[in-house]
Amino acid sequence: MAEAAVISKGSEPGKGISYLKAFITLKKGYIQSTRLNYEIKAFLKGNLAPDIVIREIVFLDKLPKTRSDKLLLRVLRARELGIPGGESLNMQD
Repeated sequence: MAEAAVISKGSEPGKGISYLKAFITLKKGYIQSTRLNYEIKAFLKGNLAPDIVIREIVFLDKLPKTRSDKLLLRVLRARELGIPGGESLNMQD
């Protein structure tokens, strides 16, 4: 991975399990695949915490950022929820 951003997709009541969606850019020379998707999920689950579940992974060419190179998580959340604020000139579809 070159960069990653994660947003919450909610949690399962009573179980304490958080469901997340990851947005990932890959280093040059790597291509997205089902196997890579599985390996990333397994790595994150094994190295972060057992109660975190990466439900979805989306591979992007570029993550939305400010001019000072800070990630714009609000843009990713807005796009995911289909609400205003999901526009960014710095993001490729």
